[in-house]
Amino acid sequence: MTAPKLKLIAVDFFERPVRLRLPFRFGNATLRQAPQVFVRARIKLADGREGDGASAEMLAPKWFDKSPELSNEQNFDQLRTSLGMARHSMLAAGTDTPFGLSATVDGPHHDACAAIGLNGLVASYGLALIDRAIIDALGRLEDVSVFALVRGNRLGLNAAQTTLAAVAGLVGATIK
Repeated sequence: MTAPKLKLIAVDFFERPVRLRLPFRFGNATLRQAPQVFVRARIKLADGREGDGASAEMLAPKWFDKSPELSNEQNFDQLRTSLGMARHSMLAAGTDTPFGLSATVDGPHHDACAAIGLNGLVASYGLALIDRAIIDALGRLEDVSVFALVRGNRLGLNAAQTTLAAVAGLVGATIK
Protein backbone atom coordinates (compact mmCIF):
# COMPACT_ATOMS: atom_id res chain seq x y z
CA MET A 1 0.00 0.00 0.00
CA THR A 2 1.41 3.40 -0.92
CA ALA A 3 1.46 6.45 1.28
CA PRO A 4 -1.26 8.97 0.54
CA LYS A 5 -0.40 12.36 -0.89
CA LEU A 6 -1.70 15.23 1.17
CA LYS A 7 -1.50 18.98 1.50
CA LEU A 8 -1.35 20.88 4.73
CA ILE A 9 -4.03 23.55 4.40
CA ALA A 10 -4.19 25.14 7.87
CA VAL A 11 -2.24 25.22 11.12
CA ASP A 12 -3.44 26.92 14.29
CA PHE A 13 -1.66 27.33 17.63
CA PHE A 14 -3.25 27.67 21.04
CA GLU A 15 -1.62 28.03 24.45
CA ARG A 16 -2.61 27.57 28.05
CA PRO A 17 -0.61 28.26 31.19
CA VAL A 18 0.42 25.19 33.19
CA ARG A 19 1.58 25.19 36.78
CA LEU A 20 3.28 21.92 37.73
CA ARG A 21 2.13 20.15 40.90
CA LEU A 22 5.78 19.55 41.85
CA PRO A 23 8.90 21.32 40.59
CA PHE A 24 10.69 19.44 37.80
CA ARG A 25 14.46 19.82 37.94
CA PHE A 26 16.72 19.12 34.95
CA GLY A 27 20.30 20.31 34.70
CA ASN A 28 20.54 23.79 36.20
CA ALA A 29 16.87 24.53 35.58
CA THR A 30 13.83 24.00 37.74
CA LEU A 31 10.48 24.13 35.96
CA ARG A 32 7.49 25.22 38.03
CA GLN A 33 5.27 26.65 35.32
CA ALA A 34 5.30 27.04 31.55
CA PRO A 35 2.86 27.43 28.69
CA GLN A 36 1.61 24.36 26.87
CA VAL A 37 1.15 24.81 23.13
CA PHE A 38 -1.48 22.96 21.12
CA VAL A 39 -1.23 22.56 17.36
CA ARG A 40 -4.24 21.88 15.15
CA ALA A 41 -3.41 20.92 11.58
CA ARG A 42 -5.89 20.51 8.75
CA ILE A 43 -4.91 18.33 5.82
CA LYS A 44 -6.49 17.55 2.48
CA LEU A 45 -5.89 14.18 0.85
CA ALA A 46 -5.62 13.72 -2.90
CA ASP A 47 -9.11 12.14 -2.89
CA GLY A 48 -10.55 15.39 -1.51
CA ARG A 49 -11.14 14.29 2.08
CA GLU A 50 -10.12 16.80 4.74
CA GLY A 51 -9.43 16.24 8.41
CA ASP A 52 -7.89 17.74 11.50
CA GLY A 53 -5.19 16.44 13.79
CA ALA A 54 -3.63 17.76 16.97
CA SER A 55 -0.45 17.66 18.98
CA ALA A 56 0.65 19.37 22.18
CA GLU A 57 3.86 20.01 24.05
CA MET A 58 5.21 22.20 26.82
CA LEU A 59 7.24 25.29 25.94
CA ALA A 60 9.98 24.11 28.29
CA PRO A 61 12.62 26.74 29.07
CA LYS A 62 16.25 25.57 29.10
CA TRP A 63 15.26 22.23 27.55
CA PHE A 64 16.07 23.10 23.92
CA ASP A 65 18.43 26.03 24.40
CA LYS A 66 20.34 25.90 27.65
CA SER A 67 21.94 29.34 27.34
CA PRO A 68 21.99 30.95 30.81
CA GLU A 69 21.81 34.38 29.13
CA LEU A 70 18.26 33.72 27.96
CA SER A 71 15.23 34.24 30.20
CA ASN A 72 12.37 31.74 30.29
CA GLU A 73 10.29 34.18 28.22
CA GLN A 74 13.05 34.35 25.61
CA ASN A 75 13.14 30.53 25.48
CA PHE A 76 9.35 30.46 25.03
CA ASP A 77 9.63 33.00 22.22
CA GLN A 78 12.34 30.92 20.49
CA LEU A 79 9.98 27.93 20.42
CA ARG A 80 7.07 30.06 19.21
CA THR A 81 9.29 31.45 16.46
CA SER A 82 10.26 27.93 15.38
CA LEU A 83 6.59 26.94 15.26
CA GLY A 84 5.67 29.98 13.17
CA MET A 85 8.51 29.43 10.74
CA ALA A 86 7.67 25.72 10.45
CA ARG A 87 3.99 26.55 9.79
CA HIS A 88 4.99 28.94 6.98
CA SER A 89 7.33 26.36 5.40
CA MET A 90 4.92 23.43 5.71
CA LEU A 91 1.95 25.36 4.29
CA ALA A 92 4.05 26.37 1.28
CA ALA A 93 5.46 22.87 0.70
CA GLY A 94 2.75 21.69 -1.67
CA THR A 95 1.48 18.12 -1.89
CA ASP A 96 3.45 15.07 -0.80
CA THR A 97 3.40 12.21 1.67
CA PRO A 98 3.61 13.16 5.36
CA PHE A 99 7.31 12.25 5.41
CA GLY A 100 7.89 13.88 2.02
CA LEU A 101 6.51 17.19 3.31
CA SER A 102 8.72 17.02 6.38
CA ALA A 103 11.82 16.03 4.42
CA THR A 104 11.24 18.80 1.87
CA VAL A 105 11.18 21.59 4.44
CA ASP A 106 13.62 20.16 6.99
CA GLY A 107 16.91 21.48 5.61
CA PRO A 108 15.67 24.93 4.57
CA HIS A 109 13.80 25.33 7.86
CA HIS A 110 16.91 24.49 9.90
CA ASP A 111 18.96 26.88 7.77
CA ALA A 112 16.42 29.69 8.26
CA CYS A 113 16.33 29.07 12.01
CA ALA A 114 20.14 29.03 12.22
CA ALA A 115 20.25 32.34 10.34
CA ILE A 116 18.34 34.00 13.18
CA GLY A 117 20.28 32.24 15.94
CA LEU A 118 17.99 29.31 16.74
CA ASN A 119 19.78 26.02 17.35
CA GLY A 120 18.83 22.70 15.76
CA LEU A 121 16.78 21.47 18.71
CA VAL A 122 14.67 24.62 18.72
CA ALA A 123 14.23 24.36 14.93
CA SER A 124 13.18 20.71 15.20
CA TYR A 125 10.62 21.56 17.89
CA GLY A 126 8.41 23.48 15.47
CA LEU A 127 8.58 20.90 12.71
CA ALA A 128 8.01 17.98 15.07
CA LEU A 129 4.81 19.42 16.53
CA ILE A 130 3.35 20.08 13.10
CA ASP A 131 4.50 16.66 11.84
CA ARG A 132 2.76 15.02 14.79
CA ALA A 133 -0.48 16.90 14.11
CA ILE A 134 -0.35 15.88 10.42
CA ILE A 135 0.16 12.24 11.41
CA ASP A 136 -2.76 12.50 13.84
CA ALA A 137 -4.97 13.94 11.10
CA LEU A 138 -4.06 11.14 8.70
CA GLY A 139 -4.69 8.50 11.36
CA ARG A 140 -8.10 9.99 12.11
CA LEU A 141 -9.04 10.12 8.41
CA GLU A 142 -7.96 6.51 7.90
CA ASP A 143 -9.24 5.41 11.33
CA VAL A 144 -5.93 3.77 12.27
CA SER A 145 -3.29 4.28 14.95
CA VAL A 146 0.11 5.86 14.43
CA PHE A 147 1.55 2.36 14.82
CA ALA A 148 -0.56 1.08 11.90
CA LEU A 149 0.49 4.10 9.82
CA VAL A 150 4.16 3.31 10.47
CA ARG A 151 3.76 -0.46 10.01
CA GLY A 152 2.10 0.05 6.62
CA ASN A 153 4.44 2.92 5.72
CA ARG A 154 1.42 5.17 5.23
CA LEU A 155 3.72 8.07 6.18
CA GLY A 156 5.86 7.51 3.09
CA LEU A 157 9.18 6.98 4.87
CA ASN A 158 11.75 7.03 2.11
CA ALA A 159 15.49 6.57 2.59
CA ALA A 160 16.19 8.75 -0.46
CA GLN A 161 14.61 11.73 1.35
CA THR A 162 15.92 10.88 4.80
CA THR A 163 17.99 13.22 6.87
CA LEU A 164 18.78 12.60 10.51
CA ALA A 165 16.78 15.65 11.57
CA ALA A 166 13.75 14.60 9.50
CA VAL A 167 13.68 11.12 11.03
CA ALA A 168 14.13 12.49 14.55
CA GLY A 169 11.45 15.10 14.01
CA LEU A 170 8.87 12.92 12.30
CA VAL A 171 9.24 9.45 13.77
CA GLY A 172 11.11 9.93 17.05
CA ALA A 173 8.91 12.75 18.26
CA THR A 174 5.75 10.94 17.24
CA ILE A 175 6.25 7.64 19.06
CA LYS A 176 7.16 8.67 22.58
